[in-house]
Amino acid sequence: MQAFFSWLTSQSGVSLLVALIALGGVLVTTWWNNKAADKRRRADQAAADQRRKDDQAAEDARRKADDDRRERERREQLQREDRARQRRAVADCVKGIFSEMRRTSTEVLESQLNETADKGAILKKRWIDLETFYWTATTYLNACDLEITEPMVADEIKNVWSAVEAEQKSLSTVENLVKTGSLADAYEAASRINPATGEIMVGLRTLTVIALLHLHDEYDLDKKLTGLIGKPPPKAL
Repeated sequence: MQAFFSWLTSQSGVSLLVALIALGGVLVTTWWNNKAADKRRRADQAAADQRRKDDQAAEDARRKADDDRRERERREQLQREDRARQRRAVADCVKGIFSEMRRTSTEVLESQLNETADKGAILKKRWIDLETFYWTATTYLNACDLEITEPMVADEIKNVWSAVEAEQKSLSTVENLVKTGSLADAYEAASRINPATGEIMVGLRTLTVIALLHLHDEYDLDKKLTGLIGKPPPKAL
């Protein structure tokens, strides 16, 4: 042991010890640097993975936003097309009934002005004209009712239906008076029936207003409310 320590303290021993210490320092430094490098690589890899995840999440979010936008636009387009279909149905219905109403009112007015005509013949013709009008109006309302899904518009169509049915009952009263021989009373009752001055006209105007409110894509609500609601119906023919 003493010989070892003597050698260790010699120049050769000291040189070897210095070399071993230097080697150890190199090994420790290398190990430490490698460890630090591995840590940086792991951190870089984790950061890269996180960036990829973030990029993927952002891409997924953009894709979902695009899908949602396209789906929203598709639904809006379908809604616009549906409202347009319902508008056409209401327009056709109102136009058809108004056209038939004009014809019927003209016939009624002509019969009223024809003072020389037999009242029985006038009454018969008026009854036929009115009955034709009610059945024609019913046909238009039925076709319109099949197309309408907007609840407020559908409710107003029901109101027009009710007005038509009420006038038909009045016409049935005229028919019963004719059957009982009360021709003068029947003529007077028939004279009071004119779709252009009754609830049917009011109902059609209200139906038009409700359709404007609920079936138009872009229409200023204030203008509709102030310009249409409360506006009196057109004057009778």
